[in-house]
Amino acid sequence: MAGLVLEQISKLEKQLNILREQARLADQQGRRAYKVLARKDERFHCLSDLFCDYADELFDDLARLQRLSQKTADLDLLQLYCDRLCGKFIMLQEVLNRRPNQQTKDKAKVDAWRSKVKKVVDSGNLTQLYAKLEQQHIFEHRLKEEIDKKILQLNRSGSIEQSAVLQKSILDLKTRYGRCQRTTWQLEQLIKQKQSR
Repeated sequence: MAGLVLEQISKLEKQLNILREQARLADQQGRRAYKVLARKDERFHCLSDLFCDYADELFDDLARLQRLSQKTADLDLLQLYCDRLCGKFIMLQEVLNRRPNQQTKDKAKVDAWRSKVKKVVDSGNLTQLYAKLEQQHIFEHRLKEEIDKKILQLNRSGSIEQSAVLQKSILDLKTRYGRCQRTTWQLEQLIKQKQSR
């Protein structure tokens, strides 16, 4: 089993070298990392605007993992650190592979949804607020079901790469779920205010 972890570390090192080169190219193109990665995940300690600095952090994590593998025989601990490293790796790789206009499309979708909610809230129509609240509850329920499904898949997953992808997906879904709960709470508070007038 220890050989399996060491083999995964070796594979990661090869892939990190490729990722570092991609990061260097993204930096040369003038793409900026901080706006995307700092908001996306708190697992990165780096607060740089350069993708290379995030790749360097991954190499530091890999070096720590290699040192840990020499000091301990606890395979669960090694697997945990390896999974964390894979999650950070996959996130950085996705951001690097994402086209710059994809980020603006994602932002446009979020802005469109916010403007719809704002229109309903500003209109002050209680019936529309109740309808929007019902939509929020349905959306919240769907997100919760999706999170539960992904957690079940994570518990059954066998490979590190699949686990890392699922962990990232769960993190993204939980972030969306938190925003959805906040919007639901805001709508409930607004309805209470309208009813008390």
